[in-house]
Amino acid sequence: MLDLHAAPGGQTGANIDDSYGYPFVYESTYYTDMTVQLWRALAQRYKDETIILGYELFNEPIASDFNTSYFSPMLEPLYKKITTAIREVDKNHMIILDGAVWASQFQWFGTPFDSNLVYTFHKYWVDATQNNIQDYIDFGNKYNVPIWMGESGENSDTWIETFRVLLEKNGVGWAFWPYKKLNSDSCIRKF
Repeated sequence: MLDLHAAPGGQTGANIDDSYGYPFVYESTYYTDMTVQLWRALAQRYKDETIILGYELFNEPIASDFNTSYFSPMLEPLYKKITTAIREVDKNHMIILDGAVWASQFQWFGTPFDSNLVYTFHKYWVDATQNNIQDYIDFGNKYNVPIWMGESGENSDTWIETFRVLLEKNGVGWAFWPYKKLNSDSCIRKF
């Protein structure tokens, strides 16, 4: 899976996207155009590669440090522009959409705009309860689209097991980030 962690201009505006400390990609046509062109070029390059599962357009867009009610409505329109450019050259690979605000909010999404979308959320430091994933399940059921928990971890083995079982009980795929904090007991291997 190709996952854009560092969009031109920054999709998050925080340390994880190597940006200038602000999510310029949403306001700057220069950075928006560059991002759309980048994804089109990547899709052109990988369109026939069966080893590629899909394209995750942004990692954890829009940090909570910013006015999320201002930036979040800009996310889906930008996703649509990127997807249109990808579909010009690649009609096969799935498109993975992170929710707004650290990949945690789906309420900014409307009706799915492509027939091969997957919606992903990230969850850290929450109780492993149905209540903490129900909004995502409801979204998936409402639109009949796949939901994926694309990133989690940094917790105890017991919590990870409990959360994994909860996700699987609800038909949600998952990926834990086992090497996120290397000098921690929550890492798969402490260094």
